[in-house]
This record gives sequence, structure tokens and C-alpha cells, in this order.
Amino acid sequence: MRRLSWLILFTCSAVAGAKESAPVNAVAEFRAATGVALQADLKSALPHLARIRAEDLSGEKLTTFLCMRDRFVGHKPVKDDDAIDPWTAKVLAAYRGYWTRVMLGSTSAAEAEPVLASTLAKLLGESTGSPAMDALEPILQRKLEAHGYHALFGVTAPLREFMLWHKQTDETYDIQLPDGREAVHVTMMDDFVSYGWLGYATCDYYHSAGWAKPDRLFAVRSAYDLDSEEFRVSYLAHEGQHFADYRRFPALAQPELEYRAKLVEIATAKTTLYDLLAGFTANGGDSREAPHPWADRQVVTRLAAKVLGGKPPSAEAWKAVPIEQLNAAAHELLEQDNRDREAEIGATR
Repeated sequence: MRRLSWLILFTCSAVAGAKESAPVNAVAEFRAATGVALQADLKSALPHLARIRAEDLSGEKLTTFLCMRDRFVGHKPVKDDDAIDPWTAKVLAAYRGYWTRVMLGSTSAAEAEPVLASTLAKLLGESTGSPAMDALEPILQRKLEAHGYHALFGVTAPLREFMLWHKQTDETYDIQLPDGREAVHVTMMDDFVSYGWLGYATCDYYHSAGWAKPDRLFAVRSAYDLDSEEFRVSYLAHEGQHFADYRRFPALAQPELEYRAKLVEIATAKTTLYDLLAGFTANGGDSREAPHPWADRQVVTRLAAKVLGGKPPSAEAWKAVPIEQLNAAAHELLEQDNRDREAEIGATR
């Protein structure tokens, strides 16, 4: 399983001009199939799946390919754990049917949603003539909890979401940030029945790794190495800075929140630092409508001005700068941003 934050989508054009060989083409077709599947477009994934020979894939890719082919070409039902009670199984089947019809293009999401709502209303014993999903979901939540499950609803565009799991535990991590310590509360989720439509579309090869609420994080435990620097820095410290900034600078816009959190990553990372900078350099953008790429560009540009001596930022250029110098420069940029924010607040008083 791969967290969506690690996702890079490929298309067939990505291997144009590459040396022809069946294994390379099979991998490219697999990437193309899963790429469009993550856009809820299984209809476009089918031709890619049809061009793959099973003997040209191995490991997780082979398992995923066979599952997707069975699920969306052979229409083979999903085999769930026998411990799932019949009512919950019917709810899950309703969502899967809705996802499948939309993904394969037999209906639109707008047309399919009322059908899903009607099916769920019947399972809930609701007699309303035209039930709305927003009204049904809280009722579903309560009944699923009574059956021993936790669920996530809402919309993960373009489809209605339904993640379902058995177990969760609340944990608190005491994280050292550049400006002090922050308690980061995390709900760790385990024993999943459904990873949502993203997982359904790719046979759980890709799925969401979690989400954030104003007071805590929700994390799919299996998606993380809890002992890794990536988890401590790019997850806990990044999100911990958001929580600290919500209190200190409550009017801060999302692009600035991401800029500050990414500075914290650079200020605290050691073993992952150069990889982080290479990623920020490659993924930067200029539109505030896309806060993460915008923040990547801001971090790279401002950090380069402090440490690269006029050289253009690149993976090779960053590696020529000692880790401690990069950590310190990022910390200085964060302190400067603190001063700028405090000055803005003072000017409005």
C-alpha cells in the first residue's frame, strides 16, 4: 500500500522513446492504469489493463493488476472478512456498487448519488422520499458505531467517501519544534474494512494515509514507519507547526501555514533533509491556489538566497551545503517570518 502523499502519476507518454521491452511496457501500462483509477476513471484504465501480460509483472504490482482485472473486467465480488455483519456488508456493497458504476462510466456521480442515498435510506429504515446523503451520513455513523465500526464519510472529489475500520487508539506525541514543544494528538486507525474509493479503485495499492482536524490527526497506522524521521519530521513536526500557528496566528492563510510548516521540516530534518529539498525544488509553483507547491517554491527561493551564493537551486547544489547550515538557515527564515507576523498584528491594533 502506498500513501497518496508519495504518489507520482505516470502516463504512457512518460516512456516514449524508451527501449522496447515487455516488462518496461507492462510497468508503464500499470502506472497509467492506476493513475487514471485515482481520478475515478476506471473506464480509461481498462485499455491499459488489457495490454498487460501477468507474466511481465511481479510482487505488489502483479497482485494489484490481477485484482483490478477481476474487479472491473470480470466483475468479481470483493471477498470480505466473514466477521463483517450482514447489515454492514450491505452498506459497503451499496457504496462499492455506486463507485463501480461511476468509475466505469455507466452513470455520472450526480445521477448515481440519489440512487446510493435511496439504497442507504432503505437499509436505515428511513422513509423519506428524497433522502440527502448529508442527512443520512450522521445516522449511518451512529448505527455503524453500534455495530463496532468507525467510519469516514463526506466527499473525496469526485465521489462520496466511505472509509471503514474496526480499531483506533489515541496517542499523544511531544514534538520539539524550533519555537518550542507541541503536543500532537493522533488517532491511529487499524483493521480497515474499506480504504475508501481510492483504495477500492486500486485494490488498496494506493489509499489515503489519513487526514487532519483542528485538534488532532487521524493516521492509517500501516501507512507509516512510526520510527522513521519522515514520520517525526514531515508528519508530526509539520502538522504540529500547523497546530501551534492556529493559536498564535489564527488569521494566517493556508499558503503561509504551509510555508512555515515546510520551514520547520528543513529546520529539523537530518537524514531526509536533502531528499526534502530535492522534492521542494522539483515541485515548486507560483500559484497561491495550490498552497503546497507555492510553499515549496517560497522555501527553496528564500533558502537559496541565504546559502547557495547565487547558484540556482538543485539537488546537487543543496548537497554541497552542510546539514547544520541548512537547518540554521531555515530556522532563521522562520524567526524572520515570526517577526513579520507579529509586526502585522501590532500594526492592526
